[in-house]
Parts: sequence; structure tokens; C-alpha cells
Amino acid sequence: MSERSRQLFSTIPWSGEFARLVLMGAAALFSFSGLEHIFVPYDLVAITATLLGGIPVYRETVHSLRRRRVTMEVSMTVAIVACLIIREFTAAVIITFFVLLAESIEEYAVDRARNTVFQLGEGNSQNCSHPPGQHRSRNRSQQSLIE
Repeated sequence: MSERSRQLFSTIPWSGEFARLVLMGAAALFSFSGLEHIFVPYDLVAITATLLGGIPVYRETVHSLRRRRVTMEVSMTVAIVACLIIREFTAAVIITFFVLLAESIEEYAVDRARNTVFQLGEGNSQNCSHPPGQHRSRNRSQQSLIE
């Protein structure tokens, strides 16, 4: 395995968030396959996965609504509840899976950006595209913003 691959896999949160994402993906695939209808008339796997797996999304929705803000989680919770009401359980679990995936990707990107900014602030010039003190830009307006 290359060094880049090791760095990537070392940053993946192997905790409960990653396990939740994998289980939600498995539940979405199982629900999409239609195998549950052989045993029960309702998609209990999708319903359970949507209700339990979406807990972080629902918490963020409540938190956002208390602050009187409409975020992506609020709109996705509306979509999930609407899918559950009209008995589109497969759609609900797939929406929940993609919301959790988007949040994981966002968290990963923010952490990488934060680490890069911290390293630049510490004077670590290995990760910097220009040596310290030599900020060059394409036009004068950008140059004045950098200085």
C-alpha cells in the first residue's frame, strides 16, 4: 500500500460513524433488492435503518430548528418523513444513507482543510506551494489581498 493510501485510510473514522454508514448502505441495498417482501409485507429493515441510522440527522434538525435556521438536514428530514408517510421505505433509507455519506465527506474535507491551515500557520513550508515570504499572484488586486 502506498503512503498516500495509508494517509487516506488513517483519516477514515473507523468508529461508530463509519459502522453506521456501512450498515445504512447494506440496509439500502437489501431494501432495494426487494428480498424483504418475501417474508413480511413491510420493509422492516428500511424502516428500522431509517429511524435508527438517521438519529444524527434528526438531532441536527432539532438543533437547527431551535436556532431558527433551515439547513440541509432540515430539508432532508422533511424528505425522509415524507417518504415514510407515503410508504416509500426504500427511498427513505437511501436518502438517509446519502445524507450520512455527505456529512462524512464534509467532515473529512473540513478536517483536512483545518489541518492544512494549522500546518501553514505553524510555518510548515513542506505543504506550502510557495516558500514563506514569496506570495506571487496573477494580478495586482490579488497581490494586495495577499499582502
